[in-house]
Amino acid sequence: MVGLKWEDIDFENHIITINKSLAKTTRDGYFLKTTKNKTSDREVSIPDECERLLKRLKLEQKERSFSLGSAWQGQGNIFTRENGYYMDIATPRKSLQRIIRRYNETHEDKLPVIPFHGLRHTSATLLITQ
Repeated sequence: MVGLKWEDIDFENHIITINKSLAKTTRDGYFLKTTKNKTSDREVSIPDECERLLKRLKLEQKERSFSLGSAWQGQGNIFTRENGYYMDIATPRKSLQRIIRRYNETHEDKLPVIPFHGLRHTSATLLITQ
């Protein structure tokens, strides 16, 4: 997810192309790499609500890049830090865990604590049962 670039979004055909991922090493920092294998490459349709949110995010990013000027470090990534630089690869996982924890603190019906990648499996299971 954090390796996605705006060029991977086809708003006209409502498709996201998945063909790369973001990696991090202590020596080289962040870099984009190909997916694990060619069967990992895919095109995913974008639900209308997600498309609206992505368009809004793109506009907000553009406005932010103009306001930061030369301090903007963006390279076309969708999910970034405030200055446009790569979002840390752990950020989605940490954010999901924080959301689940906050929800469970205030609700009787507790959400299971699952890893971010587990959402793919949960989604697939729910779709199969439908």
